[in-house]
Amino acid sequence: MAQMQAQGPIQVLQLVIVGKDDVPIFDADLTTRFTQSVSSTSTAGVTAEHDQEHKRQPDAAQEPQRPQYLYHFVLHAALDAMDDAEWATKDAFLGIVDRFNNLQVSGYITPGNRLRLMLLHDGRSEENVKTFFRGVHQLLVPLVLNPFFLPKKRIHSVDFYSRVRRLSKSVFGV
Repeated sequence: MAQMQAQGPIQVLQLVIVGKDDVPIFDADLTTRFTQSVSSTSTAGVTAEHDQEHKRQPDAAQEPQRPQYLYHFVLHAALDAMDDAEWATKDAFLGIVDRFNNLQVSGYITPGNRLRLMLLHDGRSEENVKTFFRGVHQLLVPLVLNPFFLPKKRIHSVDFYSRVRRLSKSVFGV
């Protein structure tokens, strides 16, 4: 317990992309220390074979336990707030749409196909969040333009996952 306090507060940075009919098509915890791993409660869009080959267990002394189910619940609950915020502005970036304790949910809606990007964070700079959303949107464009893309199916691209991770590292330094 003393080791957790010495490390400081847990950083929260959880991305979810929601498709049609509120179906999550991609989610990732962007604060884990792994480069090609996915937490056991997350389905970040990598195939099961890749997940099993590259999964490393976090060291309990180094990585404090994250309440992933709470994060997913907060993000799911913020969908209604995103719908309300969408009608209040014409901008794709909706800003902070919901709050839960010290956590904030920022939203972004892609034009046309209405994919919703949601980021659960612990108070990041609004400019950084906007830059991150624009970068993820640019990464989504080639996937959405693919004739085999289905808006209700999960994104299973390892390349997309690693590009999102690199983008989060460059924007947020995490």
